[in-house]
Amino acid sequence: MQRILMIEADDKIAKLAGAQLEAEGWGLDYASGAALGLTMAHERHYDLVILDIELPDMPGADALAQLKRQKAGVPLLVLIPRQEDVSPDTTGLYDHLLKPFSMNSFMSRVKALMHSSVMQQEAPGPAQDKIVRGPLVLDAEKRRVTLDGELLELGYKEFDLLQVLMAHPGRSFTAESLLKEVWGLGFAGFEHTLTAALGHLRARIEPDPLHPRYILTTWGVGYRFTDEY
Repeated sequence: MQRILMIEADDKIAKLAGAQLEAEGWGLDYASGAALGLTMAHERHYDLVILDIELPDMPGADALAQLKRQKAGVPLLVLIPRQEDVSPDTTGLYDHLLKPFSMNSFMSRVKALMHSSVMQQEAPGPAQDKIVRGPLVLDAEKRRVTLDGELLELGYKEFDLLQVLMAHPGRSFTAESLLKEVWGLGFAGFEHTLTAALGHLRARIEPDPLHPRYILTTWGVGYRFTDEY
């Protein structure tokens, strides 16, 4: 099920919009403040985040900037008072709606952004030729990975595994989905293969493999690449 996070301080808007979203069959999590919303966004994958920038506990611009860092590549719909000056976004993953708004306008924006989220997830493999996550740089064309400018020696499947994870920061993958994505359908169920590759990767890229910074475990789900970069 696709899932939406709505960060909205106005309880009336949240209830009305939330009912419309759930009627479409989407899962919905709700936060009434920026602090809770940012925590939820950090801990879970969402297909869309809806943010009202009029929040009681943090300036809206600060909350938006943090969300863009945490949820890079995840569509955002920002609800903005009419008097605010808004710069257009060029990524196609960020839209805004001026308040007050009609439910028809709201739902048309949401559906368009949810469609873009589906297209991203269904695209075959990472599209970027070069992925930069902090000091870690992956060059897909040259099949090179550097950490702080130093070349890392990775096995073929280790490189592919790292590429999938780095291309989707913050997104949690199950072991089965990673095995299918990197090794193919025939490896489904061979979790020891994935565990060994992850161990080798962590040994090469983590300052302390026992306390990883980059490749994290999502307990009860699988693995994810940090979204802090």
